[in-house]
Parts: sequence; C-alpha cells; structure tokens
Amino acid sequence: MPEAKEIVADLPTPILESAALPPRIQQIKLSGVATGFLIGMIPGVAAVTMVLIGKQGDDPLPTRLLSFVSVLVLATIVHEMGHLIAGWTVGFRFSSIQIGPLSLRIVHGKLKIRFRREMTAFGYAGMHVNRLRRLRRRMVIFFAAGTAANWLSVVAIVFLMHTFPLLVNTWVSIPAVQFAFASFVLGALSLVPFAITVTSSSDGSRIAMLLGSRERTRRWLSILALQHVHDQGIRAKLWKKSWLRAATSLKDPSRDTFRANLLAYMSANGREDAPVAAHHLEKCLELAAMLPISMRDGLAQEAAVFAAWFRNDASLADKWFRQLTKPKSLPRLAEIRVRTAMYCARRDFDLALGGWHEGLALIERTTAGTPQKLLRESWFDWQAKIMARQAQPPVMEGRYTARASLITT
Repeated sequence: MPEAKEIVADLPTPILESAALPPRIQQIKLSGVATGFLIGMIPGVAAVTMVLIGKQGDDPLPTRLLSFVSVLVLATIVHEMGHLIAGWTVGFRFSSIQIGPLSLRIVHGKLKIRFRREMTAFGYAGMHVNRLRRLRRRMVIFFAAGTAANWLSVVAIVFLMHTFPLLVNTWVSIPAVQFAFASFVLGALSLVPFAITVTSSSDGSRIAMLLGSRERTRRWLSILALQHVHDQGIRAKLWKKSWLRAATSLKDPSRDTFRANLLAYMSANGREDAPVAAHHLEKCLELAAMLPISMRDGLAQEAAVFAAWFRNDASLADKWFRQLTKPKSLPRLAEIRVRTAMYCARRDFDLALGGWHEGLALIERTTAGTPQKLLRESWFDWQAKIMARQAQPPVMEGRYTARASLITT
C-alpha cells in the first residue's frame, strides 16, 4: 500500500507572510536563577560545614563565596561527566559539553570551544546515538548517570572522611564538605521533572517521560532516529516518512515539537516540497516566542532564505533578515546562504554563483567528515538549481518557484 502523502498546500502561514517574529516571552533569566540558587545554598553550606566539621572558617566572605562557587562548578563537571561516561558505556558518541557559559562541541565535524552568553542550564552534555536498538533503556541510563555521579562523589567524600579522620582538621575539610553538599543538592534537583525553557529541561523530566508517557517517548525517539540517520550521512530528503509523522504527532509547546518540525522542514526542503516545508517552518515560528535570541535569529534567517528562494520574494526575505537581533553573530555559511538566495530572487545570478563559490570554499575549509559530505552534496545540488533557474524566464514575485534543496546550518 503506498505511503500517504502529507497534504498541507492550503494551510495558512500567517507568521511567515508577516515577516515578523512573535514577541519574545520574557522568561526568568538563568543568571537570576543562578544567583538565587547560590544565595540560597550559601547558608546551607555554612551550616553543614559548622555541623560536620565543628568550626567556622576564618576566611573573609569573598573567599568563602569563591570557594563555594568553585565547588559548585566542580559538582557540575562531575554531573556532566557522569552523563558522558554513561553515554560512552552504552555506545553513544560525544557531541558537546557545556559548563556555565563555556561550551565545547563538535560543529560540522570539528571540535570548537565557544563562550555562550545565553545559558539554558548550569551544565549540559550532548551525545549522538550510535544505534536505535534498546534506545529507550539506554537513554534512561544516560540521564540518570548525572545524579548517580554526584551522589557517588558524596559517598566518596564521606568514606574518605571516615577512613582518614585526620583530614577533618586540615584545610581540605571545608571545601570537601561544601563539595559533598553541593553535589547532593545538584543531583537531587536534576531529578525534579521541570522545564527551564522550551529548549532545556531537567534530567528528571526526561526520565519521567521515558518511563511514563508512551506518546511523548515515541515522538522523542523518532527525533533521535532522524538525527541518527543524519549523522550517518543520509540526506534529509530520504528520511523515513513514518519517523517524521511520529516526530510531529504531538502539538504541545515544547522543545521536542520545535525540533521535530525543524527536522520535518529540513526533509521537506530536501524533497523540494515547498508547501510542506512552509507548513513546518510556520510551526517552528509559532514557538519562536519562547526561544533564546540565537535560535530566533536562526529561524529568521531560515525564513529569509525560504522567502527568497521558494517564493522568489526578495522584499519579504529582506524584511525577515531585518528581524535578526544580532546579524553579526550569524554563522558565516548561513549569511552566505541568505545573500545568495536573495541574489537569485533579484535574478542577479552572477553574484549568486559568486556567493555559491564563496560558500563552497568555506565548507571545504571549516568542515570535515560526514558533515562536510552532506554540506557538499546539498551545496552542489543548489548550484545546479541556480543555473537551471538562470535559464528560465522571470517568475512573478511571491509565487512558488522551482524548489531547491537548501541545507540548514
């Protein structure tokens, strides 16, 4: 029986047509949460220190505060390393780790260090799945491992203090107890099922989903499956329709809904299906109010590319590009894509092909491995379509034109 085709050609896309992102919902800033967390924990740390060690430090308050912040960072590192070690144990591959604003991640096949102003969590560890078999069970192990690492470190501190009682009277005793306290609290908090933003949630919320919600688990595992085949070098246009339908099956305002529709947009884009791509891009734009600024800018630039290329509307594309809050922070390849698509909408194909060659040189210089392979294939497909459009007569602005497979950076 042939697979059902997704029919969305008649569905409206008011946000895409308006060239205006929904106003951003002012969420509680993580810096404020972090400050409150630290202030709230300091009395607890002082009390635990005095009770367990039997004395109060003679160091000034700034020194004690710096000491506590240091052990909190160490507890966060232990937590995230617990995730990574458990992930390696069950067969996952490293993708990224973030401690505070410092991020270490693989971008287009290359390891890069970045300082990120927008923090969605105290720490974050990301890994790529290596296979889909028993994925649910392995993900539970992965998410529970952070808390396990924190609590094992607490056990280790207690064991050392009990085995070597002379340590209680040395300078290491206060930071050791502070670290044990911070690790215990951090591990416990990570198990609370709550969402920080639409793009970030606690380990507890994922574990609760995996153990208690069949529909949400099915959606999320479908998202992971799509990302897995992408990592294997399979083009977006060849992704399984059944996984795409499962990934986009729920409509709640969550990061999974956003990620699912972004993946569905990429696939429809690769299949040269502009109406379906517009539908899923619209769904992403509907969630833009809850996204951090960097992700809102990414959506705005994607809408600019879509308007310029698929709808041949340079004016609409320019309006979308003006929606970017920080245009100078846009990745170089993304900026080249927008500029090249807008040249095509204006039928300035010499400049468009010049931009295409600039993008190819950037891909060759800054990417490696499977990501480079996917980027090169999509980029050469786009060159062929640019040249085909160059040979066609002009098309009325605003109408759907010959569709091209554009990559998403």
